[in-house]
Formats: sequence, structure tokens, C-alpha cells
Amino acid sequence: MLRDFHGNIIQIDKRGAEYPVDALLTEIDGKNVLLLSARVFFVPFQIPIGVKIQTWKQNILSGFRQWAGRYQVFGGQELEVRVDIKEADSYDDAVLVWTADRTVEKTVLDVISREVDLWLDSGKTFTDVGAKDELDWKPHLPKSIHFARWTLNQPNLVTKIAKHEFGHVLGVGSVYRDIRKGLKGIHVTDQTPDLKSSYLGYYKFNCVMESGGPVSNNDIEMVILAFYTEEYQQYQLVRGRGKVSEAVGKGN
Repeated sequence: MLRDFHGNIIQIDKRGAEYPVDALLTEIDGKNVLLLSARVFFVPFQIPIGVKIQTWKQNILSGFRQWAGRYQVFGGQELEVRVDIKEADSYDDAVLVWTADRTVEKTVLDVISREVDLWLDSGKTFTDVGAKDELDWKPHLPKSIHFARWTLNQPNLVTKIAKHEFGHVLGVGSVYRDIRKGLKGIHVTDQTPDLKSSYLGYYKFNCVMESGGPVSNNDIEMVILAFYTEEYQQYQLVRGRGKVSEAVGKGN
């Protein structure tokens, strides 16, 4: 049985039609295993000429699946993460993937927050966690990822972006600096030893929640804590709000 930083047994069973991503923490053959399962629905979209739709879809699904692996979490406990991602033919109980110009998306979205409105106007890829504020993330809320159209003919970039955005779906905040979102960025001296080994430059790290790089033990701890506590896990405060995850600073 997996235990948290305080020695408490962690129990996660978030499965069913109300969850865009099913999460089950269990034991298989005496080993701790986190099972993450999701259906992905590609909303009818506008695809530029020359883009191979099926290839683009597979690159995105590949990015999601890269969260799978073997990790050491909560003080060195062994954990295997298995990720099962399938394309769905309906939006029921699914993570939605969009790509369209801002006018189309604003027309079809039922509810749109000021944050989503800003991101649609910016032409960037972003994740909508089904709430007016990302800090209101909950496992049961609907999730969607909005891909910028200019990324569609860049397969390697699409995979890295998908990998990063799936982290938000799983309840993990960003590492990078973004003034628009009120993110100051993580400096190498602020949260060590978590990010020190991945340090590339001032406010720049080669990690999944910065640039779609490797998934670390800390990232997986934060996913577990997100589903366990039903609270968004942050590497940094959002406009000075929320709290930094207790996984940050515990080692990588």
C-alpha cells in the first residue's frame, strides 16, 4: 500500500461516467500501481490543408501516454503508472480536444470564463479544467484541451504540448513564467532539489510542466495528491493565490 509523506495510506478510486479521467491506485502482484484511463474525443475542427488528421491525433495521444512509467514517490516507494488512452466517438465521459479559430470556439462553448477568453484570443494552446479558475480543479469536472492551429504541422511539438497539457488535466500546475496568468516562474534557488537537475537557464527547466520534458517523481506525487485530496497541485502560486504542493521540495 502506498503511503503519503505523513505515513497515511493513500486510497484513490475515481472511476465512472462523471470522471473525464479514471484514476485507481491499487496493488497488482504485490506492487503499487496507479491506473489512469481516459477517452479522448476530438471535437469536429478546422484542419489546415496539408495536415494529416490521423497522424496529428496519434501524436497527441502519444503525449498523453508518456506519463506512464516507473517512479519512486513519497520517500522512495516504488510505483508503476499505467496510462490507457483511447479515442472516443462521442463526447460523453471524455476529455475534449479542440482546434478551431477563436470565433468558432467561442460560438460553441456553453460557458466561457475570462481566462478562457484571454487564451482563445492569444492563439496559444491551453487546458480548460471545467471551472472559472484553474485553482477550482476537481477530478469530476469536465476537461478540454484547446490546441493552437499553428502547431498542427509540427508533430514533435504537438506531442510535447499534449504531454504538458495532460498534466493540467491530471491536476498539476505549470513551472514556467507567464505574467498574463500571474505566474512568476520557478527559480533554481526557490524549490530545490526538485528542479535543479533539469535547470536550463533563468526561469527555464527541461521538465514536463515547463516545456513538455521528462515526467518526474514529483509530478507523479502531485497527480496522486490531486486525486487524493481533490485539490489542484501547484509548483508556484497563481497570482499569489492557492498554495504550493507539499510534494515540491521533497526531492526528485
